[in-house]
Amino acid sequence: MKNNDADNNRVRLLSNAIDKWIHIKRDIGITLFFFALGTAWFEIPAIIEITAIIHAFIAFGLFFIIVATLVVLICKKIKNKYQRIIFSIFVNVAYVVIGGSYLYTVTRPNFIILIPGPDLYDGEIRGFALQYRGSKHLENVELKFFEENSFSPIDKSIPYFSSVDNATQSPAIIQWKPQRPWNETYKADFITSGFHEVQYLTVMSIGGVIQYATTVKVNDKIVFQCRDSEIPATDKTAIKVHGTNCDDLMDFPVTAANFINPKPSSIERPDASVMLLSIKQFSPTVGAQIAKREIKDFQNNELKIALEGLAGSKLHILYSKGEEPKSYASELARAFQNAHWFVVSVKPAPQNDDFMVDESVSTDGSALLAPSVKAILRGLDLAGIKHRTKPIVDHSVPSDFIVLWVGDASPEGVNPDDCNEPSYIPHEMHQPCEMVSQSPMYPFPPDMQKEKGMDTFKIHGAPSNGTENKRK
Repeated sequence: MKNNDADNNRVRLLSNAIDKWIHIKRDIGITLFFFALGTAWFEIPAIIEITAIIHAFIAFGLFFIIVATLVVLICKKIKNKYQRIIFSIFVNVAYVVIGGSYLYTVTRPNFIILIPGPDLYDGEIRGFALQYRGSKHLENVELKFFEENSFSPIDKSIPYFSSVDNATQSPAIIQWKPQRPWNETYKADFITSGFHEVQYLTVMSIGGVIQYATTVKVNDKIVFQCRDSEIPATDKTAIKVHGTNCDDLMDFPVTAANFINPKPSSIERPDASVMLLSIKQFSPTVGAQIAKREIKDFQNNELKIALEGLAGSKLHILYSKGEEPKSYASELARAFQNAHWFVVSVKPAPQNDDFMVDESVSTDGSALLAPSVKAILRGLDLAGIKHRTKPIVDHSVPSDFIVLWVGDASPEGVNPDDCNEPSYIPHEMHQPCEMVSQSPMYPFPPDMQKEKGMDTFKIHGAPSNGTENKRK
């Protein structure tokens, strides 16, 4: 009888032990399942930085051992198996969320990304936004930024980069005039204590669409790469990247355009369409509000120096209607006469040419490179007199003299190059400054230049604000 009781006790103990082992094994299995799930979930952002991964996974594993042990011990006290399962699942979900968040925070790389704007402001300026990705703060960062084959980099000190979401901050902006618009290659160096980042960046317009490629290295390790689909695979910026576009990270902040200085009057899109943000206009009443111009002594001297040696050259001076241009034309005539030039006449411009600004020089073309023409332009430059940069070729001008046009004083932001050219025998269609060029020369993207047969284009006129002018 005693032997039977002993056997029954042994069977009961063995059964209890097996039951406990099954419970423990089940709990450990659930724990291992969630650990594997959490590891797989957070492994993707972790693989960028190897050292950080090793550190984080050791901490993650130690934390797992502690949690698993606590789960097993507590589950022993819970008699109902369903309660044990629910408790085990709850603890492990919490573990995955907390531990996974820690893993992501520790392994996420810290880097600064330079994001180019997709448009050119006023046909010549590209804006770049600086944004920070990471969990640590960076202080006293020195930036050196330059375009390939450029010898004048931008040097900028940035006192602080925060881990706070960039969307809540005003973007840090730098601006640059590309040497090869729409086919641009840049390099940026960010240096601070224990941190050296290099970013290589390509910006291109291909098929009327902006395309990017970039590689970011921190302390000689690649932390980010992308290349849009149309960028050639041979592009050295991100040559090893396949099928990774830059849409997610290279998103230029909408508000960044507000920080471009001076405020642009137009935007050129990658497809060579232009949106006018404000309109350049000029009228004689604006010129009349500007202080009366006078030829000062030093300007007389500069003009005399530039014009001497060409005594007897013939000059015909035509001025806009109004007392101020007439007075200024008379002073210019005296300056040329002091240099022993022959001023044939000083008289009002023809009716359709009396709406012009500043000074211009025109010739019939045969004298385009004549010393007398060069001397006038050089004299105006030396004297600081605002004028059209190149002489006008006008075949209606008699071949034996040069015409100097004297217009109203132009306001800031308007130059004689922005206006159409006056003509010695005027056209009836419009006056020179009735239509004002709205920008510098807009550059065509490289793949459009062959089709158009030109590298650049200009817009004249004054359409409504916000109008797009297509150049297709």
